[in-house]
Amino acid sequence: MLNNSYPDLIIYTPTLEGGVGRIIFNLSKGLIEKKYKIEILVNQMTPESFVDPGISILNLNQPRTYKNFFPIARYLKIKRPKSFMSVIYHGNLVSLAAHAISKSKSRMVVCEHIALEQALGNEKFFMRHVLKLLIRIFYRFAGSVVTVSKTAADELKSHGVPKNKIEVIYNPVITNDLLAGSDEKIDLPWFNSQTAPIILSIGRLTVQKDFETLIRAAAEVKKQREVKLLILGDGPEKENLNQLIRQLGLESDVLMPGFVKNPYSYFKYSSVFVLSSRWEGLPTVLIEALAFGVPIVSTDCPAGPKEILQEGKLGRLVEVGDAKAMSNAIIETLDNPLPKPNANDLENFTSDTAVSKYEKVLFGI
Repeated sequence: MLNNSYPDLIIYTPTLEGGVGRIIFNLSKGLIEKKYKIEILVNQMTPESFVDPGISILNLNQPRTYKNFFPIARYLKIKRPKSFMSVIYHGNLVSLAAHAISKSKSRMVVCEHIALEQALGNEKFFMRHVLKLLIRIFYRFAGSVVTVSKTAADELKSHGVPKNKIEVIYNPVITNDLLAGSDEKIDLPWFNSQTAPIILSIGRLTVQKDFETLIRAAAEVKKQREVKLLILGDGPEKENLNQLIRQLGLESDVLMPGFVKNPYSYFKYSSVFVLSSRWEGLPTVLIEALAFGVPIVSTDCPAGPKEILQEGKLGRLVEVGDAKAMSNAIIETLDNPLPKPNANDLENFTSDTAVSKYEKVLFGI
């Protein structure tokens, strides 16, 4: 525990939504329980942001990350935290520059939650090469670079980040509150009168999550047996996905009710969980599905699923974008689910384990 009148740690994040938001939320709560004083800076709060009355959050109210350069620099100068951590490559580059210009003596830690090569591949050609160059130059000035999987760590090395700077820490997903959250009542007809197995998936409706392939896979499964597909989340691809559902005649078999703050009861009543992503870092929802013992099918995307599922021991892996292979794996999983994980399989993803590792990186304890 660090005793001074200033924050022990300031965390800057472009978003508190989705998997990143949940991980920052869990990490902050874990550190606060150890009596650290934490403050979070975020570009913009939304209804999907993870918040808690016990966590101090400053809404910068500026969605463009680069425009938060000076506010972050001023905040570091005034608050003088022991440590400063940022997440996601564009947030990390702005934070490293703000840390330098403010002449902050805080320990600087940057964290990558996604597979960097795939994420950068979605940037425009010129910006992609500029970002690669900036990462190669600026990440060297961080005290540590935390990444959430071994595959993601290898990608950082390929981008010129020194090996001795990189720390792999799996996300703090499994908390004391996780299983308790599954007692909430679900007000959906499918769960009140379950007549068919339910395929569950959760995530932002974006190109990255590739729910198009999952919907096509569900259509293939429907040719052999009755199933229902439930996708929890919202995002820019919603109308395109609804159009695909109509084209395939799946209006009564696919449901997308939008963002759900507490999805845990849905795990409890689902027959199989599917991750259809094109890329990830260490997908939170996959670990949550493991914790609830839900049979799993996942794309073998970079990065994370193969590590989480232990090369396929804890869930079936399929190629990215292959709807036929995904449908076959779903049917196999419904017929012959793999053994459920044990405590050792889940240990690295517990809050206690991850928070202790972050504490060492952030404060040298």
